[in-house]
Amino acid sequence: MKKYRYILFLLVMSIIFPVTLSAKILTKEYYIKGGKYGKIAVREKYDPSCKFNEGNIILFVHGATYPYESGFDLPVPGYSWMEYMAEHGFDAFAVDIEGYGKSARPPEMDLPPNKSKPLCQSDVAVLDIKRVVDFITKKRKVKKINILGWSWGTITTGRYTAENPGKVRKLILFGPLYGGIKNPLGKRLANPKNPKEFNPRIPGYRLVDAKGIESRWMKEVKGDWLPKEVLDEFIKQSLESDPTSKSRNPPSLRAPNGCYVDVFLSTTGSPVYDASKITCPVLIMRGDADHTTLDDDARSIWNALTSVPYKRYIVFADGTHHASLESKTHLQVYSETAAFLKE
Repeated sequence: MKKYRYILFLLVMSIIFPVTLSAKILTKEYYIKGGKYGKIAVREKYDPSCKFNEGNIILFVHGATYPYESGFDLPVPGYSWMEYMAEHGFDAFAVDIEGYGKSARPPEMDLPPNKSKPLCQSDVAVLDIKRVVDFITKKRKVKKINILGWSWGTITTGRYTAENPGKVRKLILFGPLYGGIKNPLGKRLANPKNPKEFNPRIPGYRLVDAKGIESRWMKEVKGDWLPKEVLDEFIKQSLESDPTSKSRNPPSLRAPNGCYVDVFLSTTGSPVYDASKITCPVLIMRGDADHTTLDDDARSIWNALTSVPYKRYIVFADGTHHASLESKTHLQVYSETAAFLKE
C-alpha cells in the first residue's frame, strides 16, 4: 500500500459535523473482572438503532490524573466527546484504568503516599486495556476496534497497539508523549543527584485538589477559551471520582504516580514501547498552546511511526492540553476524530 505522509496544521476552523441532539443515546456501565487489582470500570454510550462494526467502535483511554467522566463524558451540553461520537453513529466506550475513578485501586493507596513506590505504571494500564478490548470485541463480535488515548493515555494505548497490532483498526493520540527530549517534564521528574534516573523520592500516589486542577489548566489558557461551567463541572466530576475525596480538607482525589515513570522515560528519549511496531493508521492531535505535551513530543512519535499505512498530525489553534474541553476547539477535536475513523 502506498504510504501517504503529510502534516496538516489546522489553524482555522475545519468543517464540523452537525451535532444532532438525540434522546436515543443510551449509557451503560460495566465492571470487568481481571486486571492487576480485580475490577475495571467501563462506560458505553451508543444509539441502539445503529449497527456496529470494526469501523464505528471506539475506546477512550484517559491520562495520568483524571477519570473518564471528566475527560470524555462531561455532563455539560456540547462538551461530552463520547456523546458526540454516539450521536454520529459510534459505539463509544471509555475505561477507568485501575487506580482511577470507579476501577479498583491498589491497597497501597489506602496508606500514606510515602509508604509505596509509584503505583500503576503502563504495564497495569496495558493489561486493563487488553481486558476491555477483549470484552468489547466479544460483545460486538468484531476482531478489532478503534482506540483513542489522551496524554499518558497515548503511552498506554501506543504500547498496547504495538504489542497487539491485530486488535486495533485505527489509533488516535491526543496530546502525545513518546520519546522527545525537549519537554521539561523529564528534568522535573529526574533524580536531582543523577538526571539520568527517575527521582526515587516520588511517592506511590499524589493528592490533587480543586485549586491544583484549576491552576494546572489555567496556566495554558488564554482569554475566554475555558467556559466557567466546564471548569466547575470538570473539577466536580474529578473530585467525586474518588470516594475518599471528602475525607480530606480540602477535598482531593488520589492519582497514582506510576504514570510519572512512563512520562520520565518518554521525555528523556527512552520510550516504553517501539512505535515502529504499530501497523494501523494513526492520527496525532494537540493544541498549539499545549505546554504539557510539546510539538517535539508529537514529532517524536510521528518520526517513529515507520510501519503505518498513513498518518496525520493536526494542530488546533487556540487550544491547550485540554483542547477537547475548550470553547474554540472542542468541536474541531470531536469532528476530526469522527472524520478520521469514518474515512
